[in-house]
Amino acid sequence: MEARGIKWARGALMATNKGVIAGYGCVAVREIATGEILFSIPQCACLGAHTGQPDGDCQGRIARQVLRRDPEWLPLLNALTPASCPWLWPQDARKYLQGTELEDVVKMKLQRLSSECDHPDYARACALVLSHVNPWFNTSIVPFSCLLNYCRRPNVKFAQRGQRVIGWALRRISPGSELTQEYASSTAEFVYRYGFTPPSKVSLPDDAVSVTLSDFGFTHHCTASTVDALVKALCLEDNPWDGLNHLLTVELGANATGTAKLVIVALALPLSLSVDDHDSDAAAASLAAAMRRSANKVELLVIAHANGGEDRDPWPALLHYLS
Repeated sequence: MEARGIKWARGALMATNKGVIAGYGCVAVREIATGEILFSIPQCACLGAHTGQPDGDCQGRIARQVLRRDPEWLPLLNALTPASCPWLWPQDARKYLQGTELEDVVKMKLQRLSSECDHPDYARACALVLSHVNPWFNTSIVPFSCLLNYCRRPNVKFAQRGQRVIGWALRRISPGSELTQEYASSTAEFVYRYGFTPPSKVSLPDDAVSVTLSDFGFTHHCTASTVDALVKALCLEDNPWDGLNHLLTVELGANATGTAKLVIVALALPLSLSVDDHDSDAAAASLAAAMRRSANKVELLVIAHANGGEDRDPWPALLHYLS
């Protein structure tokens, strides 16, 4: 791997399986200064790196590469172990996912695993990939980055800079201290990718509940109707989970973020099922826009009625006004 152009701060750290949080890790050998560059890894040294389109579900492609056990990659692969991802859990343990947004996600993943590959270790290979992969170079496993364990207050940060991934010290690191990094930004992602959760008192920035249209009792997806168009533009997002990104969701986060969007969808979607009622359209549009941008509802109603498009459709005018 050294011949591939990997650079690291020699004499500053060592990779070890002793005295670290879990599995392998890296420990400082000497004092490391704030901002010191510790790792520099080129794209050619990253397992699975490619220059094509980003993967939606990267595990299958890289997992097959892992299963080939290419001798060139064995030193890296031998240092990695798969996390206890939920699709590896016994069936009775998966009952704890009932009622969470991961329930359907894991069911979908299990269905895909059974259809994608019949290799007996394929599910474990997918777990190994997902628990170590990063988005750099359209998803890849990056040496050293894949060895650093998790800490809520990490002392190392990685980022892609051109054709290399760079890791540097966020603060002074004393000799004997383990080098750590952040892993995920939501509790659900921790469970899905790593099989554990951070300390219960920790609130992560992306903790959210994905509410889909079916949760409202609607079985249809957003159509080309006027109400649907603006509701989708202002409120709805693609589901963030692999295999379910065809679903549209409202993301409810901490401190009630997303609540206004949820109310908009709840009020506007019933109108989208009605016949072409332009008064209802305008009312729903102005309500959505007012809640989304704290705009003046009366002003928006005037805009909707005065500048409606074809057949007095208010939505083009409101979309233009809000853009």
